[in-house]
Amino acid sequence: MQGRNLITSFCRCSSCTHIGGELCQTWIAVMGQSALFALISGLMFSVCLMMSSADISTTDPTTTAAAATPSATADAEPATTATDKPTTTATAKPAATATAKPTTTATAKPATTATAKPTTTATAKPATTATAKPANTATAKPTTTATAKPANTATAKPATTATAKPANTATAKPATTATAKPTTTASTKPTTTANATSTPAATSGPKPNPTTAIPGPKKCTEWEAELATKLAASADITPFLSANTDKLPSLSESCVKTFSSTTNKANLMKLMAELDKVYDILDPGSRHAVFLWIEQLNPKPANGSSWMTVEQLALLDRFLLQAPLSSLKTLADMESSPLCAFFNSSNELWKSLYDLNPAQANVFFTGLKKCSIDVAQAANIAKLGQLACLYPVDANTLEDSSRKKLLELLKNCKGDVKNVYQKLMKSMNVMSFDASQLGELGDAAAGLGMKQLASLSKEAVVGSLNMLSKIEGFSKSQKEALLKAAGVADIISKGNVASLGKLASALDSSALGSIPAAALVTAFADSSFAASTAAMEPLQKKSLVLSVLKTKSADEALSILPPALITEMTTKKLQEASALSTEMLGKMPWNKGQALVVMAKAFSNLKTTEDFKKLGCAAQGITCEQITGMAADSLEALSASDSLSRDQIRCASTAFFKTAKSFTTITSDEISKIPSNYLLYLKSFKDLEAVPTANCTFVVSVFAKAEHRLLGKSSKRREEVLNYIKTCMSFNSTDKLTANQVNQLGNVLCMFGPAEIDKLSNNNLKEAVDQLRGCGKFEGDMKASLRTKIIDTYGAFETWTFDTVNELQTLASLFDESEINKLSASVELKETLKSVLSQVKKPEGFVPADVNFTPDVTSLKSSFGKIVINLYFKLRRRKRALTCSGITIPTKELILELGSSSSALTADQLGCLSNDTFKETVDILGDITAFPMEKLTALKTVALVAYPAPTNNDIAGLKRIMVAFTAAEINTYFATPNIDALAAIGKYQDWCSDATVAATAKQIVENFLKSNASNTLLSKDLLALGYLLCAFSPEQIAAVSAAEYSSAASYIGKLKCSLPVLTALKNKAVEAFGAPSAWTTVQLQDIGTLTAALTSAEFSAISKEKMSYITPEAVSLIPPAVFQTLTIDQLRYLGTENLAAVSSQQKALLDTTKALALNENSGATVTPTSAPLTSASASLARASPLAAAIALALTLLALSH
Repeated sequence: MQGRNLITSFCRCSSCTHIGGELCQTWIAVMGQSALFALISGLMFSVCLMMSSADISTTDPTTTAAAATPSATADAEPATTATDKPTTTATAKPAATATAKPTTTATAKPATTATAKPTTTATAKPATTATAKPANTATAKPTTTATAKPANTATAKPATTATAKPANTATAKPATTATAKPTTTASTKPTTTANATSTPAATSGPKPNPTTAIPGPKKCTEWEAELATKLAASADITPFLSANTDKLPSLSESCVKTFSSTTNKANLMKLMAELDKVYDILDPGSRHAVFLWIEQLNPKPANGSSWMTVEQLALLDRFLLQAPLSSLKTLADMESSPLCAFFNSSNELWKSLYDLNPAQANVFFTGLKKCSIDVAQAANIAKLGQLACLYPVDANTLEDSSRKKLLELLKNCKGDVKNVYQKLMKSMNVMSFDASQLGELGDAAAGLGMKQLASLSKEAVVGSLNMLSKIEGFSKSQKEALLKAAGVADIISKGNVASLGKLASALDSSALGSIPAAALVTAFADSSFAASTAAMEPLQKKSLVLSVLKTKSADEALSILPPALITEMTTKKLQEASALSTEMLGKMPWNKGQALVVMAKAFSNLKTTEDFKKLGCAAQGITCEQITGMAADSLEALSASDSLSRDQIRCASTAFFKTAKSFTTITSDEISKIPSNYLLYLKSFKDLEAVPTANCTFVVSVFAKAEHRLLGKSSKRREEVLNYIKTCMSFNSTDKLTANQVNQLGNVLCMFGPAEIDKLSNNNLKEAVDQLRGCGKFEGDMKASLRTKIIDTYGAFETWTFDTVNELQTLASLFDESEINKLSASVELKETLKSVLSQVKKPEGFVPADVNFTPDVTSLKSSFGKIVINLYFKLRRRKRALTCSGITIPTKELILELGSSSSALTADQLGCLSNDTFKETVDILGDITAFPMEKLTALKTVALVAYPAPTNNDIAGLKRIMVAFTAAEINTYFATPNIDALAAIGKYQDWCSDATVAATAKQIVENFLKSNASNTLLSKDLLALGYLLCAFSPEQIAAVSAAEYSSAASYIGKLKCSLPVLTALKNKAVEAFGAPSAWTTVQLQDIGTLTAALTSAEFSAISKEKMSYITPEAVSLIPPAVFQTLTIDQLRYLGTENLAAVSSQQKALLDTTKALALNENSGATVTPTSAPLTSASASLARASPLAAAIALALTLLALSH
C-alpha cells in the first residue's frame, strides 16, 4: 500500500502528469506492491517535487474563468469553453468555490503549480514528456467531457462540446513561465507525440525565434524601395512619381530614414515638390524624417551658421517647419540671413504654413526685424501669409492701409486670432460707428472690448446684425452686451429670432423658452442659429427642446432639432420615435442611454459594413447579444468605431475570434487584418502560441497599432502582451533592441515597465520619445524610471533648451515645477510650453484613475504662467504700475495671454485688479478650477467693488468665484437668485467640498426656494441646479415631482452628493421608475450615481445581467460595506469599465472568491495569488528542493519495512 500511495502521489504531481492518467493507473495496479518500484517511484516523486518547486518559485496559479468575458449586456453570461478541464494536484483544490467541479483527464495539460492552474480550452493542447510511451497509450484519447465546470466559478455552465480531435506532431514545446496563462483557443488541436520534449520558454507566447529581430513588415514597401533606388539614379523620376501619386501620402518614416545621401538633385527637387502637395496628409513622423534627410544632404558650415540657403528654403517649402526651433533661430540670427532674401523673393511659402506655431512665428519676425524688413508696412504685411495669424501687433505703429491689409489676411487664418483682433481694436473709437462701419469690421469685431461694445448704438448693432450674428469668436459677455444693445426682446417678439444667429447662445432660458415652436423651426434652419446651440448650457438647451416638444412628436423633433440639442431628449421620449434612419444614427451625439434606445430600434436595419462604420456615437448602444450575432465583416467594420466601450470590445473580440481562422494555419496577411483592439482582448494569450513562428512578428505589428488605453494601468494583459512580444522577438532585455525595432513597437512601448525603460539605451529612448509622449500619464516607479532615463539621455535639467522641451512635449510634465523653473525663461520657451499645454485636453466626466491616461501638466502650467508674467513685466518695465502696496498689477492683456494659467497669479495680484480689467476678463477668471480659496476670496473682493449691487447676470458671470462668498454675503448680494444664475454657478463640485462652502450653498438654495417651492420645480430647474441640488434637505427632495425628476434624471445621475442626499434622490428614482429590481439598463444609465445609495437588499434584487450598466461613477461611490455584499455573479458581471472604478477600500473587504470573480472583468487571466493552499502536498510543492530529499528518505524508509 505504501508503494501504491507513493505512485498515486507521483501521478498527481503537477509536473509529472504529462505521462498520462491511464498509464499511471496501470502502473499502480501492476507494480504498486513492488519494493523496487517503490524506490523508483520515490525517486521520480522527488524529481517531481524539484520540478514543481522550480515552477512555483515564480509562477502564480491562474484560472481562465477570468478570461471568460462577461458581456456588457443584459443577457450576457460568462463565456465558458467547450472543454474546460482543470487539472488537479494530489490534494490541491482548484475550484475556489464549493460548486466548482473540476474534471481530471488523461491528456489535459497540467498547470505547473501546486495550486492547480486549470486550463479552459475548447481544444486543449496537452504537452507530452520524453518519458511518455505511445505503445502503452495506443488507445488513449483526450477526454472531452460535457460536464466540466471551470474552476473558481460558483455557477459556471458546463462545457458542451466534445469534438476535439488529437493531432499528431513531434515538436510540441509548452511554455512555462511566471506569466504563463492557460490556453483558451477555439481552433488549436491537442497534440500527442511519441517522443516530444518539454522545453520551457522564457515567457508565455510563441516559440523563441533567435533569427527574428525585426517585428512586422520591412522598412520599405516595394514601391518605397523603388523610390529610394530611383532617387540616387540619373534617370528622370517624373514617370515613377506620376504612377505612384496616390501612394505618396503613405510614405513611411522608417523608409525615409533609408534614403541615400547621394541623391540626384533634379530628382530630389521633383520629389519634394510632390511631397509638398501631400504635406497635410503625411504622417507627422514622415514629415520630420524628410526634413532630417534634407539636413543630412547639407552638412553644417564650420562657422556654426545655418546650412539653409535661399535655395534650400525653397526646396524645403512647408517642411521648413519641421526644423528644430534652435535651427530656425540660428537661421534668423545670421548676418544677411537667407530668410530675409527668401521673404523678399517669394510669398508663396508663407501662405501655406498652416501648422506654424507661435514660437516659430516669433523667430521669423525677429529675423525679419534684424534685417530691417518693416513688417508694419502694408507692402510687407501683404507677403506675410500665415505669419499674419501670429502678428505681433503694436496698434500705435500701424497705418490704416496696413491695418486693412492685416485684417484681410486674418480672414485666411485657421486658428484662433482673437488676440490679434483685440490688439488691433484696442484703441479704436467705435462710439460713432454706423451699421456700415461696424459691418466692415467683420470678424475683427470679436476684438472689441466691453466698454467699446457698450458704446455702440442700437441702430448700428441692429443694422449690422447679419454680420455680427455669424462671428465665431465672441465671448458670452460680448454676446450679452450686443444683445442688450440690440434690444433682444423686440427682436424675439417680432419673430426674428433667426437673425440672432450665433449670438443666441447668450439668451437666458426664459427668453429661449418663450420662443414659439414655429419660430424655432425657422431659426433651426439658419446655420448660424443652429450652430449657436452647441455653445449653450444644458439649461438653455433643455428650454428649447421643451418648447419644441410642446407641439411636436418625437419623430418630428428628431428631424427639426440641431444635433447639439438631441441629448436633451429623454430616453422615454426617444422610445416614442420610429423613424430612425441609419443616416440619422451616425449624425447625432447620443449619450449612452439614448444609444441603447436607438440601437434597440434600429439595429436590425444595419445591413452593410458601411452602416456599421457610420454609426458614430450610436455604436455605444450595441449590446453584447447583438454583437455576438454579427458577421465577421461587420465586426471588423465595427472595430473602427471610437465609441465602443471596453466591455463591447471584449465581447466583439470573443465573437470575432470564434469565427476567425485558426491561429495554427493563419497567414501573415490574415494576421495583419485582425482588428488590433480585438487582439488586445483575445480571451487567452495561450491561443497565440499556435501562430506559426514565422508569423509571430506580424502579430507584434498588430499589437503595435492597438490602443493601449483600453487596458487599465493595473491590467495583467499589459504584461501578457509584453511577454508575448519578448518571446517572439527573442529578447529578455530591452538593451538588445535596435532602433528600428523600437520604432516598430509602436503603442507597445506604452506597456513597458520600469525594468524595460531602465535598460533602454539612450539612443533608443530618443527613438521612443515620439511614442512615449503619446502614452499619457506615468506614475510611481514608471515615472521615476522615465525621469532618470530622460536625464541620462538629455543631460542635466539646467542644460536643457526650449528645443529639448519641444522634443519631449508632455514628457516634460514628469518633472516638478522647481525643476522646470531652472530653465532659462525666454519667449521661445514660453511659446513652446504654450504649444504643449494646448495639446492636453482634460477628459469630460468621471474617469477612474486606473484608466485615466491624461498627463498631469500642473507643473508645466504653473511654470508657463510664471514665465509669461515675468516676461510681460520685464518687457514693460518702464510701464509697470506699482500701486496697491507695491504689487505689480496684472493687465487685461496679460490675463488674456495667460488664460487658465492665470492661476499662477498671486492672491495679492488678483486682489489689485482694476474694475475694468476684472470685467474684461471675468469670463476667464471665473472658470479657473485651479484657484485655491485664498485666490477666489481675493477675486470676490474685487468683484464686490466692480459690482457693488450685483445683478443675477453679474452673479452668473462670477461662476466659481461665488464659492468664496459667505452665507451672510449671499443674503446681502444674492437674495433673489434666478435659475440662469444658479445654472452658471452650480456646475462646480466645490459646493460639496467643506462645511463652510456647504453652508453657503444651503443659503443660496433657501433663497431660491423662497420664490420657487420644491414641488413646483421643473426638469430644467432641477438640471440647472447642478451641485446646488446636493444642498437640498431630504424633505425638500421628497417634495420634488417624480415626473420632473425623471426628465432630468440623466443630469442628476452625474452628481456626487453626500450619501444621505443620494439616498433621498434614490428614493425619488424609485418613485419615478419603480423598485430597483425593475430598473432597465437604460434607466440605470439615467439614474447613475444614485444607484450607489441602494441598500444591500436592494442591490441583491438587481440581476447580474444588468450590473455592467451601473455607471462607473456609481460604482466608485458604493459604500465598501455594501459592495462586499454583492454576489459572486454580480461581481463577475460588473464589467471592464466598472472594474476600473472599484476602489481599494471596496476590494479590501472582498473574500478571495469574490475578489477572483471581480477580477474576471479585467480581460486577462485571473491570478488567485491570495488563495491559500490547504494540503500537505501543496505545502511540499511550495517548498525548496530540500523537500524532494526528504521525500526520497521517506521512500527508502518505506523500503526498510
